[in-house]
Amino acid sequence: MLARLLKHCLTQQRTYSLLHHKMKILDMEKFGGEVTIGATVATGFEFTAVDEITKKLDVVDYDITQGKVFFTATSECFAKIHQLRSVDKLFLVVKRYENYVYDVTKEVELERIGSVAFELPWEQVEKYWSENRPFCIKMNKFQKHKLRERKKKRRQLNLGGCGGEDKEDSDLEVWEKSMDVNFRVTCNRVGKKQSVTSPEAEYKFGGYVQDATGWNVNLSCYNLEVLLEIGVDSLMVALSLTPFSLHHRNIEYFGRTTLRSTIAYNMLMLCKLKVGEVVVDPMCGTGSIPLEGAMEWKGCLHVGGDNSGAAMERVFGNVGVNNGGLGVNGGKGDNLGGTEEKSDFEVNDDTRDNSGVNEGENGNLGVNNEKKSKLKYPVEVVRWDATRLPWRDSTVDVCVTDLPFGKRMGSQHDNRVLYPRFLHELARVSKVGVSRACLLTYDRRSALNSFSKLHKLWSLKRTVNVNIGGLRAAVYLLGRTKHEFVIGEDFNLEEKKKKVQKNGTKNKKISEKFEKLDI
Repeated sequence: MLARLLKHCLTQQRTYSLLHHKMKILDMEKFGGEVTIGATVATGFEFTAVDEITKKLDVVDYDITQGKVFFTATSECFAKIHQLRSVDKLFLVVKRYENYVYDVTKEVELERIGSVAFELPWEQVEKYWSENRPFCIKMNKFQKHKLRERKKKRRQLNLGGCGGEDKEDSDLEVWEKSMDVNFRVTCNRVGKKQSVTSPEAEYKFGGYVQDATGWNVNLSCYNLEVLLEIGVDSLMVALSLTPFSLHHRNIEYFGRTTLRSTIAYNMLMLCKLKVGEVVVDPMCGTGSIPLEGAMEWKGCLHVGGDNSGAAMERVFGNVGVNNGGLGVNGGKGDNLGGTEEKSDFEVNDDTRDNSGVNEGENGNLGVNNEKKSKLKYPVEVVRWDATRLPWRDSTVDVCVTDLPFGKRMGSQHDNRVLYPRFLHELARVSKVGVSRACLLTYDRRSALNSFSKLHKLWSLKRTVNVNIGGLRAAVYLLGRTKHEFVIGEDFNLEEKKKKVQKNGTKNKKISEKFEKLDI
């Protein structure tokens, strides 16, 4: 059974890798015409990003490379482009050189790359930057903190110290309001066969860009970023449309293993949610998955739970901040679920009651009706044990969760016990023949062993190999089979039978050997 599952995973991954739609990447020619927009995506989720782009932007031509999606659009689409939820960063292609041959001499190649700056339409680039500027001025708390840290490090390197916080805050205000160009060049090199390195290319190309445009250089507090990509056989210059990655958009209170909002959205996309469905994240952590679901699929009920008190506090903080402060003790998100004051969300005890989910006085999942009506993105939050869920049988439509990898959280030894117990309990609360489960994990062996044990209750529909912070993880889409859940059924029964048969065969062979030796 396990071998069949592994073969299924490899076959599906090979099939999806062939579904690439080729398009011609357009260079920037004149302002207002069609241009090529690029988007970076978590490796493995390119096809879900294409699904969102084609639906929201009515795009026909697109191209997929590893970790990137290219499509054609105009400046009028910038507002819609910034509303995409499956992509991390956006950029506008200025010029792309295909079949580019790099010179073996470093000095010659640096001059060639630098001379490219005088061939590019920088006036058009500045016009597109001005059109895009209103959509990326507003920063959340996390992004402002990152910008302060960046400036602080730069001052420490250059001056041996750093300015006060008041000076940093005034710089942020200038950054948000100023329309003067302060730029930097960021280079990304693919492979190591080129004769130049990324820092060398950044330095040389940035100097030539300043000579060609007269823009100010600011490496820490910049508002225009020029991207230079040194590929294996290509060279690309692009304009960044997002100063910060979009995967930080909902989360301000981070945990040890916070899931990116973009990955959470892509996982929800795989499940093809329908209006009226109950979507549950039994191990929600900081609440990335239920928050993304509540923002995009408002017709569904989104419930998140965890067995950690610290995780519950972070969920309250993130839900509260995204709802304008409502839901976190009536504050603005600074007080993370303290116990002294009454919270809009009530954390239920870690108990299991087969009669249904622990309900408050108003019949809600831990949220007062009065406060719930005010929430822009309502998320139900309950504290529970994922192996003893407080749900009635056959009540959950979809489960989307990020399982413990066994790295920073838990261990692979614990996963061998946790995964099958969780899936067994999830089969009880899921609707027979209808429910879906989308699970992200790095511990593939424990996951596949669990699927093998519970093949009567769950069938593997799809496997997506993804890159999570450099780890080769996998997303498994499971479907609930029509096999009825039986209370007290031992899901390890078949495995135990195999072990007994194996031990019986082994003991028989040992006995035969002893008989031959007349012992």
